Amino acid sequence: RDWLSVSRHAALRTKVRPSPYWEALSHLEVDPASISAAAIVEATSLGQEETLTVPYGEIASYMECGYAYRLRTRVGFRPSVASEIGYGKAIHSLLREVAERARSSGEVPSDDEIADAVERTLYLPLAPKAAHREMKASATRLVQSYARDHAEDLRQGWEAERAFGLHLDGLTVVGRADVVVHADPGATPSISLVDYVTSGGPDAAKVLGLQVYADAATREGLEVRGA
Repeated sequence: RDWLSVSRHAALRTKVRPSPYWEALSHLEVDPASISAAAIVEATSLGQEETLTVPYGEIASYMECGYAYRLRTRVGFRPSVASEIGYGKAIHSLLREVAERARSSGEVPSDDEIADAVERTLYLPLAPKAAHREMKASATRLVQSYARDHAEDLRQGWEAERAFGLHLDGLTVVGRADVVVHADPGATPSISLVDYVTSGGPDAAKVLGLQVYADAATREGLEVRGA
């Protein structure tokens, strides 16, 4: 709402005249080489009472692509919405439900119960019917497979969506581990941290996130056996 950027190719192979809209704005044209990001100014030291709080998700977003992070957070640009939107959050929600049910009852939900949960909760508002069916089947297989392969961990679940805050000088990094598991059921402070990855492998941002949660848990007096 604050500014409009208009661009065009410097040259075209076909003989096409510039858009009349471009011609109307030609007096505003700037040389692309003169466009640069705002200078980074070093922040002044924070006082003892001032602490900057940063969600870890923002750090992960910055690590993925600093320029995309700047466009979204500083410029206000929002990328187009993908038809898969909601899939990753839905998987996390389903896995959290499975973990909470296993923790409260001591029994991991069956394949049929998981299929019913997927049918009840999977919400993909922008996916066409064919893609929705495919993603629903994929979600069902993924959650069922996880429940079978990690049944023991799920039974030993301590907490789902556990909030952590890593307090550093002038900075607190906050985030949530998807599941906290008792590494040793006989000793409450001994835990393992689990963070789900719904696409690709564990990248540097995910690994760093686990390190942040592990450090924060250690400072709380918990013994972290694994992440």
